[in-house]
Amino acid sequence: MIFKKLDKNVYHVKNVLPNNMLHQVVDEFKPRYNHWTFSKVEKTEDENYPRRGRIFKPDAKDQELGDNLTFISIGEYVKLNVEKLLQKKLKLTRVNTNIQFPGMNSSFHIDGPEGVQWTFLIFCQTKWNTIWGGEFCTQTEDGYIYVPYIPNHGCLFDCNMEHT
Repeated sequence: MIFKKLDKNVYHVKNVLPNNMLHQVVDEFKPRYNHWTFSKVEKTEDENYPRRGRIFKPDAKDQELGDNLTFISIGEYVKLNVEKLLQKKLKLTRVNTNIQFPGMNSSFHIDGPEGVQWTFLIFCQTKWNTIWGGEFCTQTEDGYIYVPYIPNHGCLFDCNMEHT
């Protein structure tokens, strides 16, 4: 992983996963292996806002990680690399998936509850064209920061920052 600091709590990350791990993630998004649901909505969106997809995981309130061992394993790999960068211990508390299609919009939202600080976003669709959108965007004191959707790149950021 190659981290480039863009702001106080925002990093652009290149080469997030080794090729074998990236292909494991891509495989998990194939509908024949995991069920997709299109019911994902942010708390700030009304019922008319288009729903985004996600890979189904148990809805148990205490089970934020779900039961997908591939995602949990990759989450731990990413966590260890982030710990090395930040020089502090972290805990993997949530694995979240987002399925969107070219041109599909998202709203500004935050990811984390109180006490959680970091989100690591991985752009994992290997057949994505940046003209379709999908970039990460957040606002800081100095203006907007964008990280383009480039396969196997990502973004590490404070999960309490509004972003899309």
